[in-house]
Amino acid sequence: MTINITPNPAHEGQFITVSLTEEAGVATTITGWTINGNNDFPLFAQDFGGTALPAYGTLTATITSATPAVIPNLRMYEFTGMDANGRAWSQTYPLILDGPLQTPGITLSSAPLSVQQNPAGEPGCQWSQQLMVQENRGFAVQLTRLLAGGSDWTSQIPAMFGSTQLAPLGMLQASVCWPGSTAPPTTTFEMDGTDQTGVPVTSTVQATYTGPAANPSSLAIAQNSVTLNVAAAPAVATANVALNLTGSSSWTATVVPANQSTGWLSATAVSNSASPQVMLQASAAGLSTGVYNATLLIQASSAVPQFVEMPVVFQVGAANGISIGGASNGASFQPAFAPGMILSVFGSQLASSKNPASSLPLPTELGGTSATVNGIPAPFYYASPTQLNIQIPYGTGSGPAVLGVNNSGQVASFVFPVAASAPGIFTDPNQPSELVPYASGKPGDTLIAFITGEGQVSPALPTGATPFSGTPVELLPAPLQPLSVTVGGVPAQIAFAGIPPGLAGVTQINFVIPDGAPPGAQPVVVTVGGVASPAASITVTSP
Repeated sequence: MTINITPNPAHEGQFITVSLTEEAGVATTITGWTINGNNDFPLFAQDFGGTALPAYGTLTATITSATPAVIPNLRMYEFTGMDANGRAWSQTYPLILDGPLQTPGITLSSAPLSVQQNPAGEPGCQWSQQLMVQENRGFAVQLTRLLAGGSDWTSQIPAMFGSTQLAPLGMLQASVCWPGSTAPPTTTFEMDGTDQTGVPVTSTVQATYTGPAANPSSLAIAQNSVTLNVAAAPAVATANVALNLTGSSSWTATVVPANQSTGWLSATAVSNSASPQVMLQASAAGLSTGVYNATLLIQASSAVPQFVEMPVVFQVGAANGISIGGASNGASFQPAFAPGMILSVFGSQLASSKNPASSLPLPTELGGTSATVNGIPAPFYYASPTQLNIQIPYGTGSGPAVLGVNNSGQVASFVFPVAASAPGIFTDPNQPSELVPYASGKPGDTLIAFITGEGQVSPALPTGATPFSGTPVELLPAPLQPLSVTVGGVPAQIAFAGIPPGLAGVTQINFVIPDGAPPGAQPVVVTVGGVASPAASITVTSP
């Protein structure tokens, strides 16, 4: 049985098409239909034209999407049935609901707007600021240009923000450092993009730069993140975040992104000189079971640093037994993460059974388990009670990211750092350091390496998708950031680097063993965007 809902994501009030297709050649009868646990089966026969689904047949309904209280909103469609052989079955499918169709728009902001020098900082980072671009209307946006005063920084978007893809109601951010002893001139930043309907969007922000504060305060928070939990809507959870703030600097606390996606969270600054703190309140009213996240941004005008950030995670649902113990790059198994990467997640009760994905594009639900990264559905290669292999969405930007796992209403979360690139090389599981599929050759031979964690690719590829089988080699998605290979420390010629048909989130590299490679066991290292992978091993034989 295959379920498909289009479009997905959908906008509230938009018509969606729901299709159920029987693929095993056995007729079946639909016996149940729920959306987020609410019984919609009394409407099934009316909407789909009947409950009988013939072998290889399809039932289709066009219905209006709901109006959620908070967006994006995850809605789990579950269908049950009994086939002609008397076997009961159950299938679920996640639908993401965004806000109503409106005029697209993005907002570019800077924290802070007035940047003070930090003479004690690194020479290359005397003035430090955070650029944030937010999507406001529920449209996916492809970022196309970044200007900084008279300079064109467009080519730096992937390295700075980690992604060129801005998710509906999402946020990307980048750290900007200015060197030298002279304050930069007042700078107007401009971010341009194109939304999913082809409409251009743009936003600007102006930042000023001054010398150091006369008597700077110090600003810090002890926690790396805050996680709040409720069993179900409409419960409310609260937490207090203590600030380490010396001196008399004024400060503010805000929630970003500042749009409907974070309407569940409020932050109140309590400016008590003895123990300043931020009071957080998270309300599950109108929320579906799942994991939600936002960022708490604290700014102090004359402090060092002038701003700090912290992820806030909100788990709505039961959490008995399910847990995430860790995550890693799916090739190197190191704690290094990038957009588009295959992510291996380890824990307990992550899924009800072992289920490999059977086709491409990769499914966003497997064996009753779904996953998100920063609220964006993350497709599956594999799901089991103790391990998940998922793809980090390409729209995940640099900085802290929040993984959410929902196993039939049991939810867990995990915070991990994402960088623009984090390459890992796939090796032989029986010989963990050896390159696959071939681990030996002589100078001049072309070998193949498969990596994940290369970051953004061009042309852009939807998360979970693979290129069409007939795509010309020169048009296959290739890493946007510079890529190089060394063998035994000697640079190797790259004959091809790209994602071939049949793979998602994995780049194939054809490289030539250089003439200067020493004989014997030698390390192969792939570097993307200045980040080197852990080494794999090949044996260089005599010519």
